[in-house]
Amino acid sequence: MKFSTLFTVSAITAAASAQLLVGNLRSDVYLPQANDPDALKPFYKSSALEAKAQAARAERVLDQKQLATKKQQHVLYGEMPEEEVHSEGHGVQLLLTDAMGVNRDISIFAGLTRQTENLMYRLQDPALDTLVLAPTNGVMQNLPRKPWEDAPDADPISPNAGPHGDERRALENIEKFVLSHVVFGYSFQQPGHKSKCGSGLSDLWYEIAGDKVTVHSDKKAANVVKMERVGNGQVWTIDDVLN
Repeated sequence: MKFSTLFTVSAITAAASAQLLVGNLRSDVYLPQANDPDALKPFYKSSALEAKAQAARAERVLDQKQLATKKQQHVLYGEMPEEEVHSEGHGVQLLLTDAMGVNRDISIFAGLTRQTENLMYRLQDPALDTLVLAPTNGVMQNLPRKPWEDAPDADPISPNAGPHGDERRALENIEKFVLSHVVFGYSFQQPGHKSKCGSGLSDLWYEIAGDKVTVHSDKKAANVVKMERVGNGQVWTIDDVLN
């Protein structure tokens, strides 16, 4: 009798631990319910990666502020001409993750980039240049098909995909959507010059007419409403999606 009771308690404890483990593994992902297509929140909960990036960013900004202060002190004491300080570019260098994190007009798209782990590493790397073409919140809210949803011609999920197959497919769809609005490197420099988007599924290029800049993909076009240059690339805010 005691052995049976002990076995039952152990089984309950093991089941509870497994449930807790699954919950922990899934706690950094949030996707709206299929029956609530208008639930744009944005579509994520803060992940361990995002928290790590925020901590690293805060430490980097602090170090750069301290460096800038020291340089300015050299100027005050006549040890370095002020124009030399500015010509060397000293001061706080913003990165793409910083710029996207404070731009309220593109907060929904910025939230989706945080679900794309490899891209997040790139956006916070000062040595890697990237162009991000970010649709506005208004555009994202009015999409007929949300970024995590399958296209009408998508293959059905395999019966062998496991219990989290739907979730994995949704994250894959988000990654494809985000990367279709990203260009890696310095290739997007001249009007009319075509560059592959981050997913490699479409060419991207831009044209200039007067003071109007228009970005094109193989399927769509969008007007640029704002440009921002930071230490490791640019963020162009656009008035439509490109896929």
